[in-house]
Amino acid sequence: MNICIICEREQGGRTWISCDLCERWFHIKCVGLKKKQAEEEIINYFCNACKDDDHLTEWRKEEADEEKKELKAREYYEVQDIVDHLIRDGKREFLVEWKEDSGRSNIRTRTWEPEEHLDRALDLLQRYCRDHGIALSKIVGLVGANLDEVTARSNWVRMNTIVEKFERMRDRKKVKPSIEAREWSGLCERDGIYFVAVDFYCFVSLCREVDG
Repeated sequence: MNICIICEREQGGRTWISCDLCERWFHIKCVGLKKKQAEEEIINYFCNACKDDDHLTEWRKEEADEEKKELKAREYYEVQDIVDHLIRDGKREFLVEWKEDSGRSNIRTRTWEPEEHLDRALDLLQRYCRDHGIALSKIVGLVGANLDEVTARSNWVRMNTIVEKFERMRDRKKVKPSIEAREWSGLCERDGIYFVAVDFYCFVSLCREVDG
């Protein structure tokens, strides 16, 4: 039976979440999460001991529609960090520190922004909320909101990272792998789930050998 690192108690059922780096287990209540968040909204979880700029808990996001893509392409700045918060007129605002190389010469280093403006920085926002003991954000995170990001190499992900994330998710869902996942290298010589990079896209193919 697993032991929660925080409360040091055992508990069965579906109330657990494990850190994808150190693989230790926690009760979702002990880390300030709700069941729906742990099971449906979080893709990769990193505990307080493991989280850093390279290991942010990854929250599920939605594809931006065309209107939002055009808006964000004109007005989006890249967030460096979130450093403070306040309540103004009943709504939360956050003090955002912007990256200096965001490409916009007229932007101030820090500005107060309404919560809904941080839909492209949801992982950072949720980390801030957890660190400061305030309610997690309910805004919907967006991807694909910058028309130029498809050609920005800084947004690309290595294929081995994709394969590793797939294996972590399969392990987290307690799915026993009966077939190996790997990057496609030209020929499907044996059964496998193959990840293929074509232009700016990643395709997944299932190859099974047919007897006879």
